[in-house]
Amino acid sequence: MLSKQAPWEQRAPNPLACQVPTVEDGLRGMQFIEAVVASSRAGGRWTAVT
Repeated sequence: MLSKQAPWEQRAPNPLACQVPTVEDGLRGMQFIEAVVASSRAGGRWTAVT
């Protein structure tokens, strides 16, 4: 089960469930990749990750 369900079920979360990437993790990763590409296109200038 998901670790977010544990409090509702009044139990401790499964330790393995806490190690699975979330949608937010994936979004942050995609934002990082977009910033890397933008930086490359700008000649290697620093680019903010938004």
